[in-house]
Amino acid sequence: MFKFKKLIKIIAGIILINLIACDSFKNSLDISNTNSVISSKTINTSNISSELIALPKKTKSKLEAHISSSAKNTLADYYNESYIDSLRSILIETGSLKINVFESFLIDYIKSNSLSDTTYLANLYLNSPVKAENISFSYDVKKDDILFYEIKNTKSNTLKKIEITEGETVRFLKNNLKKKETVKGKLKIEIKPDTIVESKLVETLVNDTIYSLISNKNFNLGSQLDLTKEYYRSFDININHDEELIGWGYWIGLNKSDIAKYNELSSDESPLILFSKNEIIRADNQIKLPVNTNKEVELIIKNESLDVRSYNYASNFAFYKTDNFTEKGIKKAEVFIKNNSTLYDYNISYNVISSVISKRKKEIMKDIIALKNYIHITLLKDE
Repeated sequence: MFKFKKLIKIIAGIILINLIACDSFKNSLDISNTNSVISSKTINTSNISSELIALPKKTKSKLEAHISSSAKNTLADYYNESYIDSLRSILIETGSLKINVFESFLIDYIKSNSLSDTTYLANLYLNSPVKAENISFSYDVKKDDILFYEIKNTKSNTLKKIEITEGETVRFLKNNLKKKETVKGKLKIEIKPDTIVESKLVETLVNDTIYSLISNKNFNLGSQLDLTKEYYRSFDININHDEELIGWGYWIGLNKSDIAKYNELSSDESPLILFSKNEIIRADNQIKLPVNTNKEVELIIKNESLDVRSYNYASNFAFYKTDNFTEKGIKKAEVFIKNNSTLYDYNISYNVISSVISKRKKEIMKDIIALKNYIHITLLKDE
């Protein structure tokens, strides 16, 4: 007996039933149509608690996670008669309903009072094919219908294969149907993946650009005739970079007036750091570092890196950008300072900064686009 039921949509196209056997396969041939009407009975949810208890542990875990934000404490409290009745009302009013795959136990409750349209497609009583031949029956069905089937071997020989196909897809296959054996079932509701966007708290690695003042020294160079003081200094600009170095820079002031102008640029943060932040992202730097105005002091800076100097620079300051393709030695430059005056001492201010990328973990809300399976239920009303 093949039943064709248009309640919850599933199958589209042509259903092809193939029978391949050795001997007899018989049923009576009769085609009839019946239409059922909507029932006025109250939904019976008396056994839902026991059904929830009997669900597999994995399914119950998914259900509990699904209702975790609800005020209901237990599954039975949440999936009660009122909740199921509300789902059924949505189905009847809108004609369609979508539920999670792990909530498939609700289907029997939702459809118990739903509109239905059942067609008895065929009762077939026939001899099974012989000599590796096959018998096929084709039926036109509407999209998303359900096919109910019951097949019985009434004779002694084995029926080798029964197959129900939808287009190119095999929806049911039974090999070696034995004497007096019966198989029955239905091709159930369609499960479709939906593209959904979910906001989730995810842990991600973010890059922080960190600027550090690694040297801030002040000293005095005496005149060449003052034997109690040094009039010449030399030193290296060395930068250790355990993290990912992206730049470094320096500013050297050679007299009191230039040093005062430098300090007046910012009282909250090193002016050299402010200058370097702008230098990385733009050419029109708003931070103007004081240019050397002292002609009495000789300053030589010998760059020994392969890094690229940025757009704005002068004889006493510069910022260099580095990357992953150049060799990063610790020694970046050599500095030579000499006071050529025989009369005057001069104050010197020496400042060096580095800029590195530091990776850290951070929790952020992120929209995740994913495919999630849902059961789609649709009513076909009587025409």
